Amino acid sequence: MITIGIMGTVLYCIVRDRNNADLPKANPSNCQLQKIVVVSPAATSPAIVPTSPATMATVSTPMNPTKSPTVETPKREVEKKAPETTPTSMAPTTLTTVSNVVKTQKPDVSPPYDAAQKMIEDAARSLNRNKLLRFAGMMPCETGSRLDPFLQHVFRNYNTSPRRHIDDDEVTFFLTFVSEAWRAAPALLKRARQELCCHGAVYERKKWRSFNEVTRHYIRQPTTPGFIAWFAFSGEHGHQITFKDNASAKQILKKLSVPALLTVFFKENLSKKIRRSAYAHLRTCLPQISKHYPEIQVRGMPYPICLIPEMKKKNLVMFYDAANDQTFSTRRSDGSSGATAMIYV
Repeated sequence: MITIGIMGTVLYCIVRDRNNADLPKANPSNCQLQKIVVVSPAATSPAIVPTSPATMATVSTPMNPTKSPTVETPKREVEKKAPETTPTSMAPTTLTTVSNVVKTQKPDVSPPYDAAQKMIEDAARSLNRNKLLRFAGMMPCETGSRLDPFLQHVFRNYNTSPRRHIDDDEVTFFLTFVSEAWRAAPALLKRARQELCCHGAVYERKKWRSFNEVTRHYIRQPTTPGFIAWFAFSGEHGHQITFKDNASAKQILKKLSVPALLTVFFKENLSKKIRRSAYAHLRTCLPQISKHYPEIQVRGMPYPICLIPEMKKKNLVMFYDAANDQTFSTRRSDGSSGATAMIYV
């Protein structure tokens, strides 16, 4: 029985092997076609799935495979939009009535800024610019300073910082009219000359001769009024101030600064007409400088510009009225004017 079982098993295996040899081998292209047909079937025919190897061999590719209908996307029409316009709000119309009264505004008579800068220039630079003072060569007194050695010596003795003591008589002098200032000038100049002589200065017939160290120390002190200090400056450095005639003096006086005009006024050897004109120009410039610069800045300017705040504080009306005086009229007690003498300004 065992022998018969073994023989039957052998015969079964032989028959199975023959049957497997008669079957056709699988073609990989048919398998790929099978996958394509199965994945992408026609839209009208259902997918055919083979159930046995025999059916896989009989499947063939169609000559004209059907394509799935594609729907074309319509082109987008771009509409041209009109430019957006922002709504403008109409301003309300207002009715204005034109009055027949025309307001007249006083023109500004103040000089331009560059001319105002020339007015406040110190006396030494202004006189040198107009060839009335030559800077003498000397050794510098300040190391590292870029100033001319001559200006170093001038600013060392004749300075306005720290602020000098202000005498009431000098404020009153610069507030007065031309004629009144001319009458008060000899007494003030005589007192200044006497104060300098008490401290070592030498004057001969109202002309400056020499200063010593005591005199220069007195001039540098803040307790010395500016009127005395700048009178000493005119004596020491004003010997070059000369004019050919009145016509040339008229042109030069218009170019000088206020401190330089005061130096010309202090020169007692010049003609009366030139000295009076210098003071008239000086008084005309003071209100114009006051309009251009604040009071705190004016206080640090050269003499006598630094007196403007004190002058306005004492008598504001006379500060502006005396600047408009164009004559040498003498004011009487009743308010009328006496003999007048015109000056060129």
